[in-house]
Amino acid sequence: MADYYDLIYQIRVVARNAGSKSSIGSGFQVSEDGLIITNYHVVSMAVDSPTTHSIEYLDQAGKSGELQLLDFDVVNDLAVLRHPAPSARHFQIVNSEHASAARDEIARKISGVEKGEMIYALGNPHDLGITLKLGAFNGVVEHSYNPQILFSGSLNPGMSGGPGLLANGSVIGVNVATAGSDLSFLVPASAMLALIDAGRTLVPDDYPSEIANQVVDWQQRRFDDLLAREWTRVAFGDWPALDEIRFDMQCWGSSNEDEDDLSVVSLSKGCDSGNRLYLGDGFNTGHIHYSFSQRRSEKLSSLRFHSTTNNSMYPDNSGDDTKLTAFDCESGFVDVKSSEEGVKSGSVTTALCVRSYVELPNLFDVLLLATQGTDTESYTAHFALAGVPKDLADKFTRKFFASLGWQ
Repeated sequence: MADYYDLIYQIRVVARNAGSKSSIGSGFQVSEDGLIITNYHVVSMAVDSPTTHSIEYLDQAGKSGELQLLDFDVVNDLAVLRHPAPSARHFQIVNSEHASAARDEIARKISGVEKGEMIYALGNPHDLGITLKLGAFNGVVEHSYNPQILFSGSLNPGMSGGPGLLANGSVIGVNVATAGSDLSFLVPASAMLALIDAGRTLVPDDYPSEIANQVVDWQQRRFDDLLAREWTRVAFGDWPALDEIRFDMQCWGSSNEDEDDLSVVSLSKGCDSGNRLYLGDGFNTGHIHYSFSQRRSEKLSSLRFHSTTNNSMYPDNSGDDTKLTAFDCESGFVDVKSSEEGVKSGSVTTALCVRSYVELPNLFDVLLLATQGTDTESYTAHFALAGVPKDLADKFTRKFFASLGWQ
């Protein structure tokens, strides 16, 4: 693998006026005419502020120069750049017959690679020089809507955007993130091929609308599939709840019922999607969350019991007022009359909050809190959707209520 070290570039985003790097990552050449692949998050600062930041390379001989940003894919965290004086050598991408295949097909087989085969991840961690990380191919991450390769090696900061190679030197994926403890993720070569094949050259004025369009298109596909599925209602103490409504959701629960001398018995269940799209430092989107909580007073009066209830709504992402507007909230209620088992008649109080993305049209964060209860019991259902068009949020809300029997 040492033969490939000189084909790895350090990718730098440079503050023009400061004359020094603001962020670093890795990249690699994949064509004779100088196309370089890296992660979107490596160059995102230059996308966000193209007039004040440039993208540069540093090669193994110490040469540096400016790179042109051609295109990006925020959904798969990829970007394609062009080198002004490309190397005579470049990496070969694995021959993938699944560039446009469905996720399940990609999950079954990625270009003939079997679980346990070795992957060699290359990159420049912490600006210390090119490093090789060896690990096994472990298939596709189960709880992710976007296919990602599970790699049993720990990628370090600065290795993002580097290649993951098979033993023959062909690229199977792009380093993207780590969960630590020798668990990391690569973007499959199929996504890289699709971005290269698009053959586009974006202009900076179009960056915000392009990001918004990519997120909207991705959310449309993801939510169309989600809304077409049957959402399974399950028992949750004395109230209804939803289970994992698709493979990319994971649910976790907790209870204090086994504790002694309780004043309030509480149950909780929270479910989260496995995907977040990186839009910038401290700013991501695409998360789906829904949760349920039940509380029952054992000793407290009605007044004291309800004073201890803390019904809060939490958005997935953060951002200042240049990225997100303030939430606009409205309250209401639903009068439930039901004979269904596990669904209680009575008034459901609702609070719905919406905020928009300042520079990304047609994207919104939506939060819902719905509560029902008696003097000694309370039940809360909550969801948070990040970066969705309003029509999809409306459809999700209606299905959420219907699936809980609140019609």
